[in-house]
Amino acid sequence: MIADSFYMSWRFILPACIVWIIAGTFSALVYSLSGNVPILSTLLLILPTLPVCIILSTTGRFVCRFFPANWSHIYRVISVQFLYMMLSTTLWFTVWYIYASILRLLFPLMFSAEQFSGALPFVVPSVALVMIIFILVHYIILFVEQNRIASEELLHNKLQLAEAELKALKNTIHPHFLFNSLSMLQSLITHSPVKASAALAHLSEFLLYSVQFSKKTTVTIAEEIAHAKNYTAIELLRRNYSFSVDWNIDTRCNDYQSIPFILQPLIENAIKHGIGSSDQKGHIAVTVTQSDNNIVITVTNSVYGTIVHNRKSGTGIETLTKRLYSSYGSSGKILTEKIDTRFIATITIPLQKENM
Repeated sequence: MIADSFYMSWRFILPACIVWIIAGTFSALVYSLSGNVPILSTLLLILPTLPVCIILSTTGRFVCRFFPANWSHIYRVISVQFLYMMLSTTLWFTVWYIYASILRLLFPLMFSAEQFSGALPFVVPSVALVMIIFILVHYIILFVEQNRIASEELLHNKLQLAEAELKALKNTIHPHFLFNSLSMLQSLITHSPVKASAALAHLSEFLLYSVQFSKKTTVTIAEEIAHAKNYTAIELLRRNYSFSVDWNIDTRCNDYQSIPFILQPLIENAIKHGIGSSDQKGHIAVTVTQSDNNIVITVTNSVYGTIVHNRKSGTGIETLTKRLYSSYGSSGKILTEKIDTRFIATITIPLQKENM
């Protein structure tokens, strides 16, 4: 765990030593002033036993892990931590008593029993107070660590969801699209070999893109546009040019990155729910622009009458919305609206030059 490496690093050990040295020096100074005892004697009496305090206050993190802060068991947590604080203080006091006894034996003129007993009211409360402070610090570090782990798990789950939805989207698109395309090719080979050759070229590029980028997390905007154009060209041939397409691409956007398969689903949605549902010739306009720190992709298609039914919550739009949020958070979004005889879908993603 990261918390363990933190406890073993100077970022924790150094502040812990400083806190205990300050607490010990303060206790020694107060005792010296109030008891009229030489400051050197009080410092020698108190400071050398501080390593024991540092060890005890650091190992208290294990107690905090076994008894995490929980309001439903708050009294048990308080009782356990109070008991640990008392045991730690008692253990330190035992070490300090042995150390003070040795000092009295070695330096009887400098240290006396009265100095030892006189220091107790100053030192013991200080040790207990700092122990409590360290217990609170352990719980704060534990809380931060748990939040980090929860955030990582949430992100991991989102990525797994996005990958699963992307695979499901590919598996949904390819079978029926391939069947329709191959059926069209079979017919074109007999009646129009030139168109069949063009359709086969577009289909090959379309499938090559799917194979090449099935395991990549990002592609360039130019690659995504080329993939969408291949799809659109196949659909134009299959539907005997029952609609027209305008491409308005800002070339500044070409080298920026995006997650794959975001433009083609919008065009498929426009053809299926807009163009394909009417016997009138339709029109699709694709616009890719750079706005501030974002890439804005807009697909507009003509609609007639009441042919649009719940497109905003369609499977393609819904899946794409989840993928954008999983990859970009609130910075990646898709908006849809119907204005008169036009249906508009707009994707906004942040500018990114390198792979995510």
